[in-house]
Amino acid sequence: MKRTENPQINEPSYWDDQYRAEQGQGKQRFDYDRLDFVLNQMRDVGQYFPDYDGLSILDAGCGSAELLSHVHAVFPMWKKIGLDFSPAVIEFCRKYNPHFNFKCADVCETGFRDGTFYLVHCGETLEHVDDPEMAVAELARITSEKGNVVISVPFQDKNPSTEHVWEFTIPDVVALLEPYGDITDLRVVANGLSIMAGVKIPMEHKK
Repeated sequence: MKRTENPQINEPSYWDDQYRAEQGQGKQRFDYDRLDFVLNQMRDVGQYFPDYDGLSILDAGCGSAELLSHVHAVFPMWKKIGLDFSPAVIEFCRKYNPHFNFKCADVCETGFRDGTFYLVHCGETLEHVDDPEMAVAELARITSEKGNVVISVPFQDKNPSTEHVWEFTIPDVVALLEPYGDITDLRVVANGLSIMAGVKIPMEHKK
């Protein structure tokens, strides 16, 4: 992983201001490559649970829940939970998506129990945190056996931003995920700007 020279500005108050400014502007903070990847990972999990009973997805760093809304259109039977550390965005989500559940917390310390979710998605979020390895360990902890963790991160030197604290190469992503299970898919998406990967948590759930 490459630490950028940007100062760490990613505090809840910063994102509160960002989302308040964006409300009503129609700005979209997800891409359809990522949506397709997440849907395929959900299908991978679903093959072990054909009745879909009790399946749940967490979007860690959910923003205003655009991705969860699109996921719901395809998999309405899954329980959807969004997590973000911005109180303003969680307030927005609860107002406009009352049929989902939301929690205001940090991706490095979610407060959920071990093995709570069958799929945990963390898209374009790890680049904003101080310790991506701690965040991935937490995401793996709250993912069930036979469940999948899905991440997307900016490809190093391809998608610069003053908000990014980290950038990643493909070997970086492999190193982040390999300790927790078998990587099920790894690809470059969003016109080469991001790296996406999924990892399946094994039966001997690694802590």
